Amino acid sequence: MILNELTERDAGSATGMGKGGKTFALMDLASQFSDAETEEDMYARLAQAAEKLRALSGNVLAVSHNGTIKVMRAVIAGLPAGDFRKMPDLHNGEMFIWETEEK
Repeated sequence: MILNELTERDAGSATGMGKGGKTFALMDLASQFSDAETEEDMYARLAQAAEKLRALSGNVLAVSHNGTIKVMRAVIAGLPAGDFRKMPDLHNGEMFIWETEEK
């Protein structure tokens, strides 16, 4: 199963540009590029993904990007969209385990 909601942030016309060592998920792209996904839109998209994952039974493996997972963690914690920056970074290959309630 592929959840398109778990893709990295849509940077719009900034896609492919140098980021100066920053990740697009952490940048305020929408103020610079009108076609970039806003933080609020990314948060809403990942809230939908969280609901889809929560509805699955058994163990589920979801693979995505650090910025996407930071926003997902904010969704899970019930934090506002902009607070995803407070979530810790994941390093390459590191896992975040989300234990949901049994159905």
